[in-house]
Amino acid sequence: MYTCGDNSEGQLGLAVDYKTFNDKVSIVTGIMDRVLSVSAGYRHTLILTERGSVYGMGSNRRSEMGIINNNASKFIAPVKIPSLDMFHILNVKAGSFSAALTSDQEILVWGTGEFGKIQIPTKFSAESIKFKDLSISKGKDSFGAAVDVDGFLYSWGDN
Repeated sequence: MYTCGDNSEGQLGLAVDYKTFNDKVSIVTGIMDRVLSVSAGYRHTLILTERGSVYGMGSNRRSEMGIINNNASKFIAPVKIPSLDMFHILNVKAGSFSAALTSDQEILVWGTGEFGKIQIPTKFSAESIKFKDLSISKGKDSFGAAVDVDGFLYSWGDN
């Protein structure tokens, strides 16, 4: 996986703590599997591997990484998010908070959002609704949208 751009919170995963713009494409190391997808958020990045592991890098000030660690406000290299290991993750999204779609067609959310601070991945409350896709805002605003298997659209967050 390669990254470039703003590294102010370590979101490029280069294991270097500098707050400059990286205009050269650099390889990210430390991910122990082939990368399936990546999502660049406001100040963090989420990576989904072929084996279903989720890694993150960048800001954790608002629990965007889903890792409770009072000593780490950011991760400058990829770190595995162990609280997601109990789920089979199909897709991850990074914005001002984080979200994932599971193989059980449920949505997990974590990180500060307008809906409250959720420090670790937590199931999005939607009784008996099965989801097939989701999207979240990429900027400072906290909102998301999801489509269920019947084609109905749900949205939440900052209005």
